Amino acid sequence: MSRYLLYMFSTWLVIGCVSSSLPHGSKQHESGSRSILDLALADTNVISERRAIELDLVGDEWRKGVTPRPGDINISRSQRESALALRILDSLQTRLQSMEPSMLLMSLKTVPYGDSGDFSGVAYYVYMVGNARIMDILNNKSRAEIQALSEYRNDRQVIFLGDNGPVGTVGDFVRNTLLDNQ
Repeated sequence: MSRYLLYMFSTWLVIGCVSSSLPHGSKQHESGSRSILDLALADTNVISERRAIELDLVGDEWRKGVTPRPGDINISRSQRESALALRILDSLQTRLQSMEPSMLLMSLKTVPYGDSGDFSGVAYYVYMVGNARIMDILNNKSRAEIQALSEYRNDRQVIFLGDNGPVGTVGDFVRNTLLDNQ
């Protein structure tokens, strides 16, 4: 019984500390929610195409990788995967352009602070390029539209921008890019 009480007290303490770590009036990006990028990758036609191209095929070109991806890299497969990712993102472009800023922000693929994200194949390119496109669209929204995002200025979810991309949180992007550039 005492272990159970200790467990419950520890859980309560951790949850209380985490929820109180954000300033009052701040919102947290929901990394577990399914965004437009996740839904596009879950499409049955896309899943079938992914299964066909996310394979090492005879005749594929290989090269030695460097940091952060050491080892042998299948260049041909990477080209197939990135081409499909770009087709997926191009099909979403009109919908992304018409989305409200808060929905765009929620559509960013994020990972918890301290995590780098472990995505591969087509998903890697969809999330990396898709996040860059979403951020670009947000940069072109009006000042009035962007002001509504100020409640996310302390959000610590990390925006996935690939292995070589800059590491930044949703809050960093909202504070330093969107709000400061308006």
